[in-house]
Amino acid sequence: HTIAKDILKPHAIFWPTMLKSAGTPIYTRLNVHGYWRMGASKMSKSVGNVVEALTMADKYGNDAFRYFLMREMTFGLDSEFSEDRLVERHNSDLANDLGNLWQRALAMVGKFNSSHVPIGALKSAGQRDGKDDDADWLRREERLVSEYSKAFEDVNPRQALIAVWEHVSALNKAIDVEAPWVLAKDESKRGRLMAVLARLLKGLALLGALVWPVMPRTGEEMWKRLGLDPASMTLDPDAIASLLAHPKEIKAGEPLFPRVETELSKPSKPQAPKTGDKAAAKEEAGPAESVSFDEFKRLDLRVAIILEAEMAPKSRKLVKLKVSLGDSARTIVAGIGAHFKPEELVGRQVVIVANLAPVKLMGIESQGMVLAASVRGEGKEERLALVSPASEIDPGAKVS
Repeated sequence: HTIAKDILKPHAIFWPTMLKSAGTPIYTRLNVHGYWRMGASKMSKSVGNVVEALTMADKYGNDAFRYFLMREMTFGLDSEFSEDRLVERHNSDLANDLGNLWQRALAMVGKFNSSHVPIGALKSAGQRDGKDDDADWLRREERLVSEYSKAFEDVNPRQALIAVWEHVSALNKAIDVEAPWVLAKDESKRGRLMAVLARLLKGLALLGALVWPVMPRTGEEMWKRLGLDPASMTLDPDAIASLLAHPKEIKAGEPLFPRVETELSKPSKPQAPKTGDKAAAKEEAGPAESVSFDEFKRLDLRVAIILEAEMAPKSRKLVKLKVSLGDSARTIVAGIGAHFKPEELVGRQVVIVANLAPVKLMGIESQGMVLAASVRGEGKEERLALVSPASEIDPGAKVS
């Protein structure tokens, strides 16, 4: 088709006649997208400012590149291409928004319901009474699918994706408002907790189906990790609820979209601390030596959420933690086992030093440090408090 189009380009006026002569039906509607621009000029082979699509796909992933193209251009109008903008979209929309929602939701399902779907809490349109919050969410899902479908019918994938990402934001906000970690502390609110987890799982499955036309690999991977068969993918919220009632296994897996680090966004690496007297590393009573602002800026402090926690082998103090920064996960060994049980740590948000040089503790490579405050009471007993944000915030958020 591409070769024929190039050959016939100078003779476009004859296309209908030639198509008819070849026995091919004549098109009744022709949708034409705008130009991609680089700076002040349109992309052109003669100018030499053409972006190689396959190179971009290899560098950032096929799905991420497809998402950028569909999300950035209003069909029919010209649009500006910028690799920096592509990276910005990748990190903001895919890694932070969608990726963070995925990690947060499935971490809580794992912690509060052993990675199982709370089947009894799944609701369909026929179960809503029109009054409660769950009914509002069911109507929201129906409106989303309707708006999304209409946008694609109008050849407006950008508007369809805007609607999808509004739902991503709504689900992220719902986690903060519902606070499952608070509901889990009150057994009388167990039913509400399960309803929130069911809503999140159903929302993730619906999002997988919604992104599939633009990001097929991502959509299918989301359904597989939710224990669903991608061949059964549907936009019907009620059908999704029915499918979730028979899952095989739920697993968060690796981050859907690891964050892309550019030269400007990479934190500078501090020098590894020299091995010396252990007493020098202990807490001092007086103020520490002052540092310059530039030295302080070298520390990359990030908010992380604890996904898994277990005692390090042969240690009564060290805890092996798996933490998520939203777009990536890492292992950190923390000396907090005397103050916290591993099961108490899962789901908690902490502040870590993300660019600390890796070090091996009890044979485990630790890729960072969890910040904590330590005080001693009158009886000289040590009390430890983890440093964490006052309210829930996206994992990976920079502390400054």
